[in-house]
Amino acid sequence: MKLDKSRVKLLAFALFIVLCIALAQLPGVRKFLTLESINAHLQSLSAAANTPQGPFIYVGIIILVIIFHMPALVPVVLGGLVYDPWLAVCLSLTGGVIGSTLTFLMARFFLRDFFAPRLQKSFLIKYVAYLEAHGIFTMAMMRMLAAMSPIPSWLAGVSKISIRDYVVGNLIGLFPLIVLVTVVANRLRAITSLSDLLRPDTMIPFALFMALVVAIFVVRTKLKARAETTAEPAVD
Repeated sequence: MKLDKSRVKLLAFALFIVLCIALAQLPGVRKFLTLESINAHLQSLSAAANTPQGPFIYVGIIILVIIFHMPALVPVVLGGLVYDPWLAVCLSLTGGVIGSTLTFLMARFFLRDFFAPRLQKSFLIKYVAYLEAHGIFTMAMMRMLAAMSPIPSWLAGVSKISIRDYVVGNLIGLFPLIVLVTVVANRLRAITSLSDLLRPDTMIPFALFMALVVAIFVVRTKLKARAETTAEPAVD
């Protein structure tokens, strides 16, 4: 009996997810995936992060955490606590883009053959078609709403969205999210009262994040309206 290649790939991906869940439950791994653990080991983690090889190790950890579907915002918070804010943003964004792109490519290789034909016959086809037609904006919105979850990468992977559109949209969505988390984490070290929390250097990232969300919605609405207008038949 000849095995269906798409089903074999799906099974391999499912086994990989089971492995990820098992790894996340190991005491040595689970301990360092919580904010409580970061606070308890902050001094030693800061010393390790600020060695010459520390930034490279930090980026590698974010990539691995994303690939293995673990809470990726935890190391982003750590970056905001142990590095200068903009260095932390650059490192976290580098690791986030690489890790999520690798997850996207994994989904495209292991899941697309199985799910793509089925999506063509499901009620999700109109959403997939919209993702493919407006890949950058849709991907950016999905990334901001789902944070660093692997789900947007899975959905994009089984669609026909181009790698370029995925990477650009993913970058646009990750940037404000990482800036927000990093700046807030960095500010937490100096916050002693509510007035500190309401300072401009803390509130501005929130405002920029919300402004970008609104801007993407506005642009997407205008693109949709333009597409509908173009699709209308001419009236004699």
